[in-house]
Amino acid sequence: MTQNKNGIASLLRPVFTTLNCVALSGWIYVLCIIMSRGPELNVEQSIRNILLLLETICFIEVLRIALGNLPGNLVLGLVLHLIRLTVILIVLPNATLLDNHWITIGILGSWATTEVARYPMYIFRGSIMAPN
Repeated sequence: MTQNKNGIASLLRPVFTTLNCVALSGWIYVLCIIMSRGPELNVEQSIRNILLLLETICFIEVLRIALGNLPGNLVLGLVLHLIRLTVILIVLPNATLLDNHWITIGILGSWATTEVARYPMYIFRGSIMAPN
């Protein structure tokens, strides 16, 4: 059973690496939007759609943690990404006061910075630069 599980994981590794590269690129894009617009940042639907896509990839990783395919804290991952999903789906669309507000820039900037720093660990796993 363990050998079958490892075989499936090794077959899917290129898919997960591609997903991680897409997520890293997406978070870099979000970070660039935040930095280029600065205080003029409005979180329109197109940005929320990108954030939803990126959070979907994060939920795939949480599922992989639950299945034992990735190391990590399952409870922390679930709570963190459910909070982010709530902010994206409920808070941002209904909070017009947060358009052009430093809180929005701070929240999205911290998410993007965290993910840009985190994804290389998944992409370059096994290299001397990434810890095991």
